[in-house]
Amino acid sequence: MDLDGVKKEIGEAIAAAREKLGKSFEDIFQETKINPEYLKKIEEGQFDFLPRPYVVAYLKTFAHKVKLDGHALVNQWLEAEKAHLQRLQEEAGEMGAPVESAAELVPELKRPKPAPVMTRYAREILGGVGLVVGVLLLLYYFSQNGKSPERGESTGELTANHEQVNEIPIEEMVAESEKRVQETLIPTVPEEALVGPKSQAVRPAPLLLKVEAIENVWMKVIIDGIDESEYTFQPGNRYQWDGEHEFRLIIGNAGGVRLYLNGRDLGVIGKSGQVARLTIDKSGIVHKRLSRPRTVADTTVARNNIQANADTLRH
Repeated sequence: MDLDGVKKEIGEAIAAAREKLGKSFEDIFQETKINPEYLKKIEEGQFDFLPRPYVVAYLKTFAHKVKLDGHALVNQWLEAEKAHLQRLQEEAGEMGAPVESAAELVPELKRPKPAPVMTRYAREILGGVGLVVGVLLLLYYFSQNGKSPERGESTGELTANHEQVNEIPIEEMVAESEKRVQETLIPTVPEEALVGPKSQAVRPAPLLLKVEAIENVWMKVIIDGIDESEYTFQPGNRYQWDGEHEFRLIIGNAGGVRLYLNGRDLGVIGKSGQVARLTIDKSGIVHKRLSRPRTVADTTVARNNIQANADTLRH
């Protein structure tokens, strides 16, 4: 499937999930503060309405709100885009056309180059310096001849110019030029990316949970009570999730994983074969319950006890 097809498929999956929950765009807006127009574009598979970081964040949030795995959908999109670029590069290579970058192949990846601001401001600075030097030379000339220029004489205009230059020192001109250059080179968040107060801007998630598999293990992870996914890991596998408030985990083999929260080692949760149920927030593990899985022998004993009790009641 081509890139456009993958994006359309992702949008349709989110739309179907939203409709299944009976939620409207207004409902999602009230929960996320994402502009309803942006939500509609995501469902239509149009992912170029804002810079990439905002689209990725909005897509993840939207998917989580309709109980889909936002991380998996974003990875699906990025993998399709990577394959698309690789295919275009191969086609260009077969045609013998030089390709400097992927941006040449995909126009929407191009970014406007910053305007050459230094050239204009450099001319202003050099012009100011030349004017000051010229006035100083005239003053020196008149001082050597015992005559200073007066306003109203032939040099009156030059004196006025000198007074005007002194009102804006060269140091201030340089500082102002540097300030304008910095403002031009440092990107700002587009205002249209925010809906409501500026506090709604996308910010990094405060919780980062990492897992390192030691043995074969099955896990179920629920992020902030919304994003629910199941995983199977083999020894040496690593994975991570990000959330805002808490993680709830069910681990089929408590001795098979080591957990890390925001870089802090939480250790191995239990012994091999135990089933662990955890709740983790910013303070660490706030709830932990360990149990061993039911075996065939356990089930047989329980069945025999039930049959014995039934026989006793009959007699």
